[in-house]
Amino acid sequence: MSLLRRPFFQTERYRSETQARARMREAQTTWRQYTHLPLRSLWHMLWEATPGRMNQTLGATAACLISVLVGETWQIPMTQLLPVMLLALWKEDWVTNCLLGLIMILYFTVVMAVIYLGVFWSINNYFLILFINLVFSYVFFFLENSSKLGVLAMLGGLFVTFFLSDLDTLPTSNLATRAILYCWLVFALIGVIQIGVSLVVSPSPEQVLGRRLAWRLELAARLLEAPEDFRARQNVLEQIQQGITPLLANVFLSAKEKVFPAPLLDRLRQAALHSFTVLVMADLASCSPEAALPAERRAYAALLREMAVTCKNNALPELSSVPTTSNPALQRLGAALLAFCSFSKAPLPVLPTPKGFFVPDAFSNPAHTIFSFKGTLTIFLGILCYRGLDWNGIHTCVITSFVGALPTMGEVIAKLNLRLIGATIGSLMGMGAIIWLLPHFISIAQLLLMFLGMTIIASWVQCGDPRISYAGMQIGIAIFLSTLATFTPATNLDVPRDRIIGTFLGLLISYVVFTCIYPTSAASKLPGLLRKVDDLLRLTEKGQTVMEKTFYGALTEEAIARTHRMLEYNLVEPLSYRLPAQRISQCKHRLEQASRAVELALLHAA
Repeated sequence: MSLLRRPFFQTERYRSETQARARMREAQTTWRQYTHLPLRSLWHMLWEATPGRMNQTLGATAACLISVLVGETWQIPMTQLLPVMLLALWKEDWVTNCLLGLIMILYFTVVMAVIYLGVFWSINNYFLILFINLVFSYVFFFLENSSKLGVLAMLGGLFVTFFLSDLDTLPTSNLATRAILYCWLVFALIGVIQIGVSLVVSPSPEQVLGRRLAWRLELAARLLEAPEDFRARQNVLEQIQQGITPLLANVFLSAKEKVFPAPLLDRLRQAALHSFTVLVMADLASCSPEAALPAERRAYAALLREMAVTCKNNALPELSSVPTTSNPALQRLGAALLAFCSFSKAPLPVLPTPKGFFVPDAFSNPAHTIFSFKGTLTIFLGILCYRGLDWNGIHTCVITSFVGALPTMGEVIAKLNLRLIGATIGSLMGMGAIIWLLPHFISIAQLLLMFLGMTIIASWVQCGDPRISYAGMQIGIAIFLSTLATFTPATNLDVPRDRIIGTFLGLLISYVVFTCIYPTSAASKLPGLLRKVDDLLRLTEKGQTVMEKTFYGALTEEAIARTHRMLEYNLVEPLSYRLPAQRISQCKHRLEQASRAVELALLHAA
């Protein structure tokens, strides 16, 4: 690696900075492992008010309450699906929410047509229903793993499977047709409510981007002011490993609004791109051992805070000069701030991306077929259990089998753990409401007030850190399925009890299938991820301009973060599939070296 041979690496100053950063990253290693979260880190994830989290929480809560009001007022069948889907699909800005709402209506229209075909072919024949159900399950699992549909394929397959598995409970074909129409009505309402509410309460992508930029500038200022602040450094490192893709997505969505001129979009792109360099240089400068540096750091911290205030006010800062400094990291930080506030007509580098609906190896890689087979097997065992026991209340075992199907054992186990925790908490909250609250309610206003508190809790967790967000989703699912089972006040504790039992059963089925039948360890994904890191690092080093080095450097950090996450998944797999400690240490060291190379590439970019 050419960067590692530069004379700068042989100086005493660099060795001091490297040792300081190594100690800080050492502390980060334990904190990163979200499946073994220390209480302090878990508490921080639960309560940290990241930019936009409260706004997204309140928007999701408002949409869920409106859906409950509509469903309960007109007594729409499957009302509990309305808030559940809205909680799962709600995003931060109105453009994304409107797109998702429109996709919901169009996509589930196709899904309902698929269900109709399944009903037409198999009604009154249970074994044919089961066969067609499993065929559709396999197809949707395959689409989830090998196409651009992703999670939409999972949702479509979930509802097709669930509807067909209960088809023989409908005594006449006329009722089956009405059930399909009501299903379509539910999904249409979900799309309409998501579009309508987001237009009123959700910010624009440009406002979301401004908050994210302000958050990054504030974090950089906080780290420069207090280099010993462990939490500030963790937040900066997390933002560095997020790269620039989320911010550039906001710029892309802002362009879709068709209300901003091209120069403003260019400024937004520049700000999103160079905010990454600001974080990296602030991290480097905060580790400098020079005695005179604290005053210079404070000067830059004050400038960063001023720029953050401007970004918060939905404007872009203007900057003509920066404080003078002799520190290379601060000098590069100043250059990044000037670029942050400037125009640039140069286009972003373009990475080759596969075209088409399917991934390139969709029909040649047996991993997609194996994953689809294992997923279909979990669905078959789930249906066999709850229909064989004639216990319809534990149908959540099928839902758990669908949402818990992921390519590697580590991902499956991590997600099942979150589902278990979330479903248990949500069911207990539902039981508490059934025992102490619902018997005393006499109006829908009281019901909505109860859901207000519960939904805020669920959506706050769901809108938080990705390492815990799925638990928030499960809290909401358990609450709504427990308390909205009928249009009268729920008084039966069998519903939340059955939900928990079904979830436990689904967890057991998914764990056994994905760890015993053609098990795929997260370690098998590491070679490909490490090659991706090396390829992007090579592009960073060869970059001819500051923009190219920054762009590829940010993508390298994103690839490093994905590799770290896969290592974390490997740690929760059965012992026989875990990598040896020495191999894990080597991988982490290699990633750390790549991260340092990115930092130095940006430091010397001209």
